[in-house]
Amino acid sequence: MTMANMKQGVREARFVFETEAGNFTRTDIHWMDRVSNAIAQVKNANFALEFLDEKGRVLRKVEFGEPSPEMKQLVEYEFGDEQVGA
Repeated sequence: MTMANMKQGVREARFVFETEAGNFTRTDIHWMDRVSNAIAQVKNANFALEFLDEKGRVLRKVEFGEPSPEMKQLVEYEFGDEQVGA
């Protein structure tokens, strides 16, 4: 794919779950891993994901592919500069 053919988009998803575990850390790790692995299988696209907790704090940032300069700017705009675990 040439950069001239690339178009950027932004989508959001929210996850609602319940678990018997009192600590969500393991559950968060498992669902973020599974979502990341599924997205990594999509061909002909570059992705950037940001996983947030219920308070809007960043749990994980993941990028797949080689984004265009325009996509890098969009990711910076959408995600800002908040650090993981902030």
